[in-house]
Amino acid sequence: MTEAGFSHRRQEEQELFQALLRRLPSVSDTDELRDAAVTALRLLLRRGDDESLRQTLADDIVAALDGLPAVPERAVLRAAALRCVQILKTAKRDRLPRALQEAQPRWDRLGHGGAVAGPRGRPVRRKRCLGCWVAAVAVAGGAAAYFATDGFDFDIARPPLSGDLVRQIELALDGLAPPVNLYGGMIRVERGNGPVRVVTDKVPQEACVSAAWDLSHRGVVSVNGVTPLRATASRFAVLCRQSGDGALLGWTPKPGN
Repeated sequence: MTEAGFSHRRQEEQELFQALLRRLPSVSDTDELRDAAVTALRLLLRRGDDESLRQTLADDIVAALDGLPAVPERAVLRAAALRCVQILKTAKRDRLPRALQEAQPRWDRLGHGGAVAGPRGRPVRRKRCLGCWVAAVAVAGGAAAYFATDGFDFDIARPPLSGDLVRQIELALDGLAPPVNLYGGMIRVERGNGPVRVVTDKVPQEACVSAAWDLSHRGVVSVNGVTPLRATASRFAVLCRQSGDGALLGWTPKPGN
């Protein structure tokens, strides 16, 4: 993946994380809360070095929701959602930035005694390693900047937007979206003998039109089972309002998308 492609993908993951956070306080049942919280955790702790912490905190999420009925009272569910947010904050606080992960092997080679091995096995006193301490301070500064600007912030004030749904649909192809979309409907990936297709339902009319129009530039879109011959915003507007409880949206991405 190119640097530009990685940057775009990273931005999508950050924006989906924000959308999932905004979804947590308004979920309708325990399973939906668990799926959204665990997916947000996977976005935060996505590297191989994060596996142990990711598993520990995923267990904490499951334990926090253990014993709740399938559809708890609103106040109980909201309290559980806030607990999940606290666990996600723990994930952000305890994960090790990439710069520190890469610096760790060199740091370990310094040892804990008064000297380290130099060329041909000759000891080098620790005072000769002033540059290592300078590098360590620089890494620490970089880590502080990383935590301040990595995009995984805990701002849940804004309601979901149609663009959030588009990112969720796109990331579903890689297994990075929960089985429930931002509006409470299902979201699934259909993989058969033909092209891969993402399907989601209960999409409000305004979000349906905007998401359909956006996705149509990168693939084939169907609304309520109908694929228009010409993908236009006006045609999507007609199709999206034909379902009272939200539209069924399908997207088949273009090859290589």
